[in-house]
Amino acid sequence: MWIVGDNYYGKVDHVPGLFFVKTRFLHIYWIPFVPRHSYLMWDDPANPYRGIRIPLCWRSVFKGWLWAYPFVALFALFGVFIGLGPERPNNKVVAWIILAGVVSAMVGLYWLVLRRARVTPARAAAVGQMLGIPTLVVEGFLKGDRDGGCGADGSATELST
Repeated sequence: MWIVGDNYYGKVDHVPGLFFVKTRFLHIYWIPFVPRHSYLMWDDPANPYRGIRIPLCWRSVFKGWLWAYPFVALFALFGVFIGLGPERPNNKVVAWIILAGVVSAMVGLYWLVLRRARVTPARAAAVGQMLGIPTLVVEGFLKGDRDGGCGADGSATELST
C-alpha cells in the first residue's frame, strides 16, 4: 500500500502572530518529493490553511527536503550495514566513515537552512506587503508588540528604537 498525497513543509519567514511561508509538496509516505506551490499563510491557529499562493520559495523547498532526507540517508546506510554482514569487518569501518560523513553533511546543511529560514526585517516587510500589512505593523510584531504598533484605537504609533 502506497501513501501518497499533498502536504505543507518548509516553514520559513515566520513572523509570530502574522504570517509564514510554506511549500506544498507531493509526498510519498510523508517524505516530500515534488514541490508544487509556495503559500504565504496567516499565522492563525483557528484556520491554519488560510493564505495566498506565491511564487515558489526555494528556501522553503530546501527546508522541506532537508528535514526528511537525513532519515532517508540513515535508512539507506543501515541497509548497507546489513548487506555487508559480519564477514567483512574492514568494509564496516568504511561504511561507518561514510555514515558519519553523510550525517555531518546533513546536519550542516540543515543548520544552514535554519539560519537562512529566519526572517529579516526587510524580507518580513516585503512579505507583509503581499498580504497588505503595513510595514509598521510587521516591524511591531517582529519586536514582540502584539498590537503591531497600533494604539488601542487602531491608529499607528511610533515605535521606539
